Amino acid sequence: NLSAGNTGEKIVLHTGTYIESVNFAQQNLDIVGFNSTNSGIVYIQGTLTMSAVASSQRIKGIMLDNLIHSGASNLYINECNLKTQFNKNGAGYCEILNSEFQPTTTANINGVGQTAFIGGKQKNVNVNNTGAVVTVNKSDNLTDFSVVNAYAIGIINSSVFTSTTGNNSINVTGTVAGT
Repeated sequence: NLSAGNTGEKIVLHTGTYIESVNFAQQNLDIVGFNSTNSGIVYIQGTLTMSAVASSQRIKGIMLDNLIHSGASNLYINECNLKTQFNKNGAGYCEILNSEFQPTTTANINGVGQTAFIGGKQKNVNVNNTGAVVTVNKSDNLTDFSVVNAYAIGIINSSVFTSTTGNNSINVTGTVAGT
């Protein structure tokens, strides 16, 4: 079982599958997969919700089915593998560094504030909030990026693709205040 932890703690998960859904509202919390790159996979089969209202939370080296960022805190995701869904509904900054979205993953950016994808592979990214600022920098594979509404979108030094022949790899159907 995943422990809820306390503010300012580090939760270290050992190799294995954790079949559960958990909500972490603690500030300054780190959730880290122990030696996940060398000795196996740390896999949360369920939903991990990060909902702190202030400060920051960090996740590193974990495979996740579903991840929700619903708080106003900053969330830093590093070297993670997202299998099914990522939802950013909160107002805090979100940085996704060197992480990979599986082909079936959907990433929904519905919250305000900035979301930064740096490195890694992103698939099926949907942006729908007039206060959202989304940047993609050095993506190895940005596939099927859809914008309904956003304040600003920036795609820098990235490879952009579509998974469906005849479709646009970037599709804007609403309003983008600045690009």
